[in-house]
Amino acid sequence: FNLIGYANRDSTKYAEIYGVQGECKTLLRGTLRYKGFVEAVKALKQIGYLSTEKKDFLDPTEGPDLTWKQITASLLNQQIDIFPDSLKNIALDCLGGEGKIRELNGLDQIGLFSDATPERHLTPLDTLVPHLAKALAYIPGEKDLVILNHDIVAQLPSGALEYHRINLVAYGEQPKNGYSAMASTVGYTTAIVSNMILDGQSSKD
Repeated sequence: FNLIGYANRDSTKYAEIYGVQGECKTLLRGTLRYKGFVEAVKALKQIGYLSTEKKDFLDPTEGPDLTWKQITASLLNQQIDIFPDSLKNIALDCLGGEGKIRELNGLDQIGLFSDATPERHLTPLDTLVPHLAKALAYIPGEKDLVILNHDIVAQLPSGALEYHRINLVAYGEQPKNGYSAMASTVGYTTAIVSNMILDGQSSKD
C-alpha cells in the first residue's frame, strides 16, 4: 500500500486508557491515508473550500445560481466570468506554483472548475461536502478497506530493545452484499464488548 501517516489530535490521553502512563516514553496515534491525501486537503483549504465563514454569494436565497467555476472564482476574489484557463492559473499560483500541478488536477477532477451548478449552503465547506459525498461515493461492487497498524518498541530490563508490529487489513464485502470493512470492524468489536458487559465479563464503565 502506498500510504502516508500523520498525527491525529492528542495521543497522550491514551497512555492512561492503556495503563502505560508510568512507563511509556512515546505514544503517537495517527491516521493512515493514501499518498496525496494531505496535499489534496491542503489544496482545498488554500482555495478556501474548507472555510466555515458565511459567504453572501453562497446564500441560496440571494442572486442567481452559480457554477463551481464561478464559486471557485469568487473564493479567489476573481470575476465570475473569468476564462477557465485564467482561473486555473490563478488557482495554481494560490497553491504554490508549477510544483502543484497534481493538486490543481485533483481540484479539476472533482469538478471545482466545472459548469455544474451545486446547491449553495451559505459556507464553502457546507457547499462542498454534499458534492464530495456524491462524487466520492462507492460505485456498485466497489469495496472499502480498513488498515490498522501498531508499532511497539519495548526496552527490556537488560537494556535490549524489542520491536513488535501488528497489522490488520480488512476488506469490505460489498460485492457479496455483505458489510463494509468500516461497518464490520466497528460493529463487531462494539457488539463483542456489549455482550461481555451484559454477561458480566467486564466491569469497566
